[in-house]
Amino acid sequence: MNMLCGISQQTDGSIKISNYDTRYHMDYLRQFISYCPQHDILFDLLTVEEQIEFYAIARGYSNDKEDICSNLLEAVNLTEDRNVYCKNLSGGMKRRLSIACAFIGNTRFVLLDEPSSGLDPINRRLLWRWIRSMKENRTILLSTHFMEEADALSDRIIILSNGNICANDTSTQLKRLYGSGYKLILNTNNNQDHIYLFELIKKYLINSTIEIESNNQLIIQTNEQSSQLFIDLLYQLEILKENNFILNYGLSNTTLEEVFLRIAIDQYENNELIEENQDLIEDNCFEIFNQKLIEQGYDFYLSQYEGLFIKSIRIAYRRSILLFVILLIPFIFEYFIKTTTDYESILIDIDDWSHLKEQNIYIGINQYEYDEYLFNRIISRINQRSPLANIYKLTNITTIQQLDYFYWMRRKLDSGAYSNEYIGLLFENSKIISILTSHLIIGYEPFNVASEFLCRGQCFIKTRLKFIENHQNQFDEKSFLLFIKNLSLFSCFYGILPGQLTEIYLLTYFLIYFYITILIINEDKQLNKLMKTFGLHPIIYWTARFFFDFILSIFYSFFLLFIYSLNDKNDLFNQNKFQQILNNNNIQIKFIFYSITFIISASTLPFIYLITKIMKNDLIAGLFILLLLILIEIFDLIRILIIIMMKNSIKLNLFYWLINIIFPPLNGKRLIGIILINSSKNLCKLIENDQYILSKMGFFKEINRNDFLKHILISLFQMISLFICLFLIDTNILNDKLFRLKNVSINNLNDELNEEELDDDVLQERITLISNKNLSLYPIVSFDIIKKYPHQQYLAINHLTFSVHQGECFGLLGFNGAGKTSLFKIIVGEEKPTNGSIYIYGKKYDDFFRGTCRDIGYCPQYDCIQDKLTLEDYFYLFGRLRGIFHYHLQQTIEIISKLFLLDLFLKQYVQQLSGGTRRRMHAALAFLGPPTIILLDEPTTGVDPYSRRQMRRIFEYALNNDITMILTSHSMEECELLCSRLAIMSRGQFQCLGYIQDLKNKFGNGYTINIKINSNENPENLSNLYNYLKNKIDIKIHHKTESTIILQVDYSSPPKLFDLIQQIKDKYHIETYIIEQTTLEQIFFSLQYS
Repeated sequence: MNMLCGISQQTDGSIKISNYDTRYHMDYLRQFISYCPQHDILFDLLTVEEQIEFYAIARGYSNDKEDICSNLLEAVNLTEDRNVYCKNLSGGMKRRLSIACAFIGNTRFVLLDEPSSGLDPINRRLLWRWIRSMKENRTILLSTHFMEEADALSDRIIILSNGNICANDTSTQLKRLYGSGYKLILNTNNNQDHIYLFELIKKYLINSTIEIESNNQLIIQTNEQSSQLFIDLLYQLEILKENNFILNYGLSNTTLEEVFLRIAIDQYENNELIEENQDLIEDNCFEIFNQKLIEQGYDFYLSQYEGLFIKSIRIAYRRSILLFVILLIPFIFEYFIKTTTDYESILIDIDDWSHLKEQNIYIGINQYEYDEYLFNRIISRINQRSPLANIYKLTNITTIQQLDYFYWMRRKLDSGAYSNEYIGLLFENSKIISILTSHLIIGYEPFNVASEFLCRGQCFIKTRLKFIENHQNQFDEKSFLLFIKNLSLFSCFYGILPGQLTEIYLLTYFLIYFYITILIINEDKQLNKLMKTFGLHPIIYWTARFFFDFILSIFYSFFLLFIYSLNDKNDLFNQNKFQQILNNNNIQIKFIFYSITFIISASTLPFIYLITKIMKNDLIAGLFILLLLILIEIFDLIRILIIIMMKNSIKLNLFYWLINIIFPPLNGKRLIGIILINSSKNLCKLIENDQYILSKMGFFKEINRNDFLKHILISLFQMISLFICLFLIDTNILNDKLFRLKNVSINNLNDELNEEELDDDVLQERITLISNKNLSLYPIVSFDIIKKYPHQQYLAINHLTFSVHQGECFGLLGFNGAGKTSLFKIIVGEEKPTNGSIYIYGKKYDDFFRGTCRDIGYCPQYDCIQDKLTLEDYFYLFGRLRGIFHYHLQQTIEIISKLFLLDLFLKQYVQQLSGGTRRRMHAALAFLGPPTIILLDEPTTGVDPYSRRQMRRIFEYALNNDITMILTSHSMEECELLCSRLAIMSRGQFQCLGYIQDLKNKFGNGYTINIKINSNENPENLSNLYNYLKNKIDIKIHHKTESTIILQVDYSSPPKLFDLIQQIKDKYHIETYIIEQTTLEQIFFSLQYS
């Protein structure tokens, strides 16, 4: 198909469409070709109407786009959804829209790849009818794994295998050439009669074989078409039925799928990679279903932890590019710090102070060691910038400590000095000038405190900078960041992070949260639900997630420490003793800080987990978390402003503890700050005792050592409360409580079940289970289940009561919206019923959906795709979740992958697999363990017939080993082959329930006769044949062509019909005829429409 529509080009040979070679005229041909690929290519943010109009404009029909849109939407039954965004359509609706887009314009050659994949039987039939109506003046080429679709739509069928054409003919002819004759379906009283019945059939039809045998059902492949012996056998079966030796019997003819399989097997026989010996399959099934090697007790939970840890490690490793970038950023940041620690030549440029009040500037000089030229130059520069400045020369000030003390005393004695005296200069010698500034020169004081904390890491308003004259008469400013390293220790008095550490924290450590967020958000939510079904409790999932991320944070923290240790080079020589103490203390603080930064992760990680529950896109979630954490840091800076403004110590204290409780990252930072205080207490005490610097300022407060314990308790409270919220969400308890608060109660509904409207078999099942107190006899019992969703006026499930017997396959059929999905979600635990209960082997499982059940395997309808995991990783993860012994797990993976024909794909990422391969993977996961109950929701959708038959063999073997199954499928044929009992559901209640053959006899409309006559004979033969049969039996025409006719017979018996047709076969030149009982699909349609 890719070559036909020009996506790819053939290696050799030619393709001609309307005699134009696609290699040279593809641009011209594209106006006549349309293509509907297997996957839907739709724009999420376009409405249905806009989507079709877009394609109409693209094909050059902009003037007729409205008419085209209306006609196509009516044809595919989407008129009422024309204003709905494509992203909000169901899978079936998207499929119909994609097919409608393929028929826009004058397209004479239409390619349809799996056109009805995922559609329910009704919509599939409607789509087929529409496609047949669009065949006029068009050539349609469709590919499909659904053989009935090929049978219904195709005038000619080509079967491909290994790139070669294996068969090319009409459906009827293929069935005649490759068919295996009729099948007999016998419902018996018990399986002890099966041997006698099979021997009886072999007397008439010697080539017969047993295809399927279960407790109360026997399916015989006769390998014969109609003959006199076959008719005699049917009469014998009628006698057995009248004598109650068999309950019922029916027959069906070869299907096109069986034809496909027979042809495909012939092709596969020479392919060693695909051909499986039947004995080998049975041996492998024995290994899977008869050896249950499962961990017990604490070993089971350790097995689950191991599986989750291995999964997380592999995903993190395979996102190595992102991890490499995150690890590279700290290197770049530290390199920037290192390069900016060198001396850089800058010209002193004092900011314009003209906007400030009249200023008093005090300049201290050492009379013996100052440069008069330099002094005059500075005075001139100040006068240029601030003509109103008053400059005072102080000859008794010789140290920066004395100048600092002088300004402090000025402010203490004169309130005006606080706003009028901004800067002081000290000429210590001929080469060094010290500047003391208030920083009010850049704005209001309160805002400057916050800004200074962010930029420079100080808690007071004075800064000391040194300038050195070079040979160009310019002044070199010592590195700003190097200076900060010397003075950042003062932050210890307030228990806050130093400014440079805050920068590092913001620029580097938050990156690991960004990485962790991406890892979490990429964990498919549907995959998490599936893991719960496999027995994983949310407590184990979130604690395993937390431990892995916390360990990752610790490694990252020590990685930062390693980078710092490589880059931090301090020249402790040529420094005075006090400067050495400062540098040593800064090094100590840095090492402690980098070593304990992961403390913040303890409460921040659960905070991140909770936020990711509402996010879907990984990149957006990562950026959102990063932005949120930065905003929290900014709020922490605003807190300083609030502290300065607030006078009430009680309110201040309350505010302090409140923000620590609300924001987990801030509480973690407070803990680190307290630890840094303790590590620097000796130096802080040394500074506090310095009479020239801090002792008399009264600016610093004493830290209450009990605060450390309080912050620890807050951190524990935050972790516990956040994890509780996660558990409540994942176990649906919170949703249930909200549901109750909305007053959605069954007492408010007119929901009394009218038992008179129930089918007899459904009512009998209900009465039996309600009166039976011993429900442990059944693997699964649905006991009076009611499900009511908010804002709906009807019950999604209406007092549904049924049981599933041990070792049987129970079929669950119904239209979309019938309640199947809701029932499955309740059984597997995704939702809780409004009323009623599910019983597993007699045990009421209200808590089953919280991960406490290990008896159930589940193949969901949706695909659970986890990025960066291979197929082998999936098997390993779910094998450990099941608790399969470690030494046995690898063997189990090899066996089950071979059984489901997945061994060639083990090393591939799951997102790279085709849809059919993913379905096989999910089915294989459901059989791991193995569980005693398996739920299969559309397990073979999109699977090719050969693989589908292989899966059915496995299902049959599981049933023979007493494993119980519930199957939902849109393939009626699949249900007929696998299910012994089934129910058809509509509006939340069963319309029928029972054995398939009983349902056919009870609800069927007799038999269908498909007759094909020789086309070379008289055309009137077909009409004459119909008139003759009409006089003999009550019939009506279902479908008619020039040489074939399909008749519907309401009441008759199989032997009489075969006898009648056999007698007139030569007279009316009948080539072939097929007599079949009413199909399950016909019963399905009749019940749904009724």
